[in-house]
Amino acid sequence: MKDRLARIAAMLSIAFALVSCSPASSISPDIKGAPQQTVRFLVTNQGHPLANASIEVARPAVLDGYELDRFSVTGSAGTSEFPLTAGNAYVAMLRSADNSAMARVEFTLPSRERDETTAIVVPAALQPAGTVRGRIMVPGATSHDGTQVSVNLFAYGLGTSTATDGSYDLPMPPGRWYLKIVRDGYAGTKIPVDGPPSGGEVPLPDITLGAAP
Repeated sequence: MKDRLARIAAMLSIAFALVSCSPASSISPDIKGAPQQTVRFLVTNQGHPLANASIEVARPAVLDGYELDRFSVTGSAGTSEFPLTAGNAYVAMLRSADNSAMARVEFTLPSRERDETTAIVVPAALQPAGTVRGRIMVPGATSHDGTQVSVNLFAYGLGTSTATDGSYDLPMPPGRWYLKIVRDGYAGTKIPVDGPPSGGEVPLPDITLGAAP
């Protein structure tokens, strides 16, 4: 029995040492208990508070793209309030329920030593959405429909699929975004896109899918 207990203790010691020596995790600082700053978004459209607007807040990722951090919807007063990690830079996409009006907002929260519940107000005035258009071709296929196109990690409704000729169009606010392209059996890809000005259009070059690795 003593030998068995000694072996268990040795195994636990090794496991603890492995965890202690592991590289730093890329998990969100929110999970690590970093100080939080309350943020209140105030979303307007044509000067009026906008209810049911989507708010998607992300942090720039290590690789090209964004890490989705929060998703929320405004109430009747056009506001939504939630905590974010203090000291971080963020980018937010804000959209009307029908995706006809959008905005991009970038902001950096001040560092804190403890949680701060007094909200920092982030105003966002929506403008008519622009559109990006392009084609995604499937090698050797007679029909090119069904490829999924979405804005990278903004997965709540801002996406589409290609038509039979491979064409697609996607509403998008101004600013730098990343299109995520996915089709079963083919290599996924992610391309940077500069969103069009309010109400404008940006044509994108054709993309031919590659075989899955």
